[in-house]
This record gives sequence, C-alpha cells and structure tokens, in this order.
Amino acid sequence: HLRKMASIAAGVALLLIGGTLMKNEFRPADSNPGQEMVGGAYGIEECTSIAELSQKAGFKVKEIPETDIPFKVNTVSYQWCWDEFAQVVYEGNNNSLTYRKAKGTEDISGDYTQYEQVLDQEINGVSITFKGTKDKYELATWVTQGYSYSINITESTTIDILSKLIQDCMD
Repeated sequence: HLRKMASIAAGVALLLIGGTLMKNEFRPADSNPGQEMVGGAYGIEECTSIAELSQKAGFKVKEIPETDIPFKVNTVSYQWCWDEFAQVVYEGNNNSLTYRKAKGTEDISGDYTQYEQVLDQEINGVSITFKGTKDKYELATWVTQGYSYSINITESTTIDILSKLIQDCMD
C-alpha cells in the first residue's frame, strides 16, 4: 500500500513540475523588456511612414498608389515584422491588401492555402506566381534582385489589376 501511494505522489510531483516548466515555454521570452507589444503580437513594430519602414528594414520599400488599389483605402499601416520583413497593409471597408518585402528568396506571403488555380506569368522579365480560383486571384509572389515579395488581397481580383500592383512595387 505504501509503494502504491509513493508512486502516485511521484506522478503528481512530476505533473506539477512539468506543468510549471511548460507554462514558461508558452510565454514569450522577454528579450527586450523595453519593446512594446503592438497589435497583440511581439515583434511587430509600427512605423509612421514608408520612409521610416524602409529605414528600419535597411532596404527601400515602395508604396502602392492608392489610385491603383481596387477599393477605397481607409487606413494604411506600415510594419516591420520580426526583424524579417516589411509589410504595408491597405484596409478598406470590405477588403484589404497586404504587401510584403524581405531580403532572400523564401515565400514570405504567410498564405499556405491550396488554391484551385496557380498561374506563372512573366512581368518585366520577372516570374510571378498568381494563386486564386475561377480566373480571380488573391495572392501573387515573386523573387527578384535578392528580395522576396508578396501581395495578398482578401477579395479576389483580376490578373490585370494584380499585375499593375506588382509593377508599382518593382524597382
């Protein structure tokens, strides 16, 4: 009877110790106590302008003219994300467009949806991958001159509109 109780006590002790250790694993490390938590996510720094975003990124980030965006833009957010990529978010009433740029060749879209339609097309000598459904597209990704890019729009649009947005981003 004593052995059984000792086994149960040891099991409970392991659960308590393990639970305490795991609780700390799910809490983000406070590597920079002065860094403010923005938008509910650590590592996203809000910038006030495209110039400030370009400075933080260490590379030029182009702004997409609002006249080329296929919806009325209400707000624009400039963000430097996890010291990895620049992000500009254009938001309207029922639509948004997210433009990202990063050094390197990895897909930085953050969109892992299995799209019905995938089309590769060349624009100004650069291979662009468009993804969407039924001749409407939501995502475009490309790599050129050592940088990776993506444009993601919540309301599907035509390839012509996305192509114009891509040309706005090209150097």
